[in-house]
Amino acid sequence: MNTPTDNHIRPSRQDLIDILRQAADPEVVMTVNGCPLRADSSWQLQIVCVSGWTLAILWNGDTIDHLINTDDPLGRHWSYGCDRWPSWEAGPDSVPLCPIRHLLTAVERQALEVRLHAAPAGPEPPPPTNVPTVDEIMDDAFMELLTA
Repeated sequence: MNTPTDNHIRPSRQDLIDILRQAADPEVVMTVNGCPLRADSSWQLQIVCVSGWTLAILWNGDTIDHLINTDDPLGRHWSYGCDRWPSWEAGPDSVPLCPIRHLLTAVERQALEVRLHAAPAGPEPPPPTNVPTVDEIMDDAFMELLTA
């Protein structure tokens, strides 16, 4: 659950909903970096820049899997695992919050997936220097936990 002090550290759930809706809107300018999406079952990372935000989206083949992390223009950072769905108070019934799966409607998710899938890919960005790469963190065993 976000408290008032958390909002200074990371974007709120509403901030995440708003930026994901912007990314799905064909009228909003965005850039996409990363490898062109493939239909096979391999994991792929797509970096989306929209309205000053940077979104790291993980795909499984040609289907969006989840939002890994995001940075907003205010310098706030959100990453997968920093919040729980439906809340931290749900105890063992809670799961890591996936803004794409938990906060968007099915229609919004589909619009986002269609727009990002059709977006031309620019050059793959260099990995961040202050964090491990996605492949180092999310090996096959870890990904099985997220999709079980």
